[in-house]
Amino acid sequence: MNILNDSVTYIIESLKTDPQKWECSEYRLQHMNGISIWIANGFFFLSIDTPFQKKFNIIDKIYLWVAIKIWMTTKVQNILKT
Repeated sequence: MNILNDSVTYIIESLKTDPQKWECSEYRLQHMNGISIWIANGFFFLSIDTPFQKKFNIIDKIYLWVAIKIWMTTKVQNILKT
């Protein structure tokens, strides 16, 4: 049984398998296909704002926030290696 929303599962898997397709700005995490996740106000305000509006429940937010933090840490480590 999958406790996560399908869109959250997709985003987490994409962060793991295709990290190079994601970019992060001060306010958003954006995928090349147009998905934009609002991250500026932290964990409690995570939401998809493009191409559609989507709020997450608390469990989705926890899993997604952890995946984003792992992605960010890995991205920084890769930048520092070069």
